[in-house]
Amino acid sequence: MAQTAGYNYTSPGQYKGLMGGDYTALQGALQQPGETAANRAYQQGTAKLGNTFGGRGLYGSSMHAKQAQNMTQQWGDTLAGNASNAVTQRYNLENQDLQNQNNYGLKTTALENANEMGYNQLTYQKERDALDRYMQSFQMMQNGMLRSNSGGGDSGGFNWGGLMGGLGSLGGGLLSSL
Repeated sequence: MAQTAGYNYTSPGQYKGLMGGDYTALQGALQQPGETAANRAYQQGTAKLGNTFGGRGLYGSSMHAKQAQNMTQQWGDTLAGNASNAVTQRYNLENQDLQNQNNYGLKTTALENANEMGYNQLTYQKERDALDRYMQSFQMMQNGMLRSNSGGGDSGGFNWGGLMGGLGSLGGGLLSSL
């Protein structure tokens, strides 16, 4: 009989996930660069606007106020759009990460099941080999008794001692093979 090697599967451990599963930190990392750029542009624009209108003597005028209001509106719109994009990316990436985690779990379970099947196959093969050895021993004992009983005797030709001796050696052989 062919020998079946046992499987040596080792679990790779828990799924780590994107940024360790901290999706709030992920969203912050996606949002921060755009927010920083918008704040810097707003500060530079505000300073330039003040210098421009101040140099003309119009600082604090209605024209200055209207331009400052438009700039503040654009800055707010930019921050809101940036935050919206970050949230959208975060949930798309989180969804993908959860799918990856599910696939990881399925594959890990499949490998564990394959390992268990390999162990069961190995155990089955060992039991099958033991049964084959038992059947071979029984066949040899039976053939030996038929030859030894062919001469006849006071029990109608059957050698009870040969049977009892053969069964004793068969039982010992079977137990030692397991």
